[in-house]
Amino acid sequence: MGIFRPQTIWPFPEKAVAELAKACKKLLVAEMNYGQLLLEVQRVAAGCCEVVGCLQADGELTKPETILNKIREVY
Repeated sequence: MGIFRPQTIWPFPEKAVAELAKACKKLLVAEMNYGQLLLEVQRVAAGCCEVVGCLQADGELTKPETILNKIREVY
């Protein structure tokens, strides 16, 4: 398990995400949005691994326990 935190999402770090997708069985994308970043990760992963989202777009910060629960659910 690990974390990938891009410094910027534009331009999208396609090469880094593609390499990560090849090295993993699953990727969890936690974002405070409706899945725009999730879609980019799925596109770049191109079926190399399963990509799952932990999405929240209600204006509140995502709580760490929400992400941890999603990790437990997925893995």
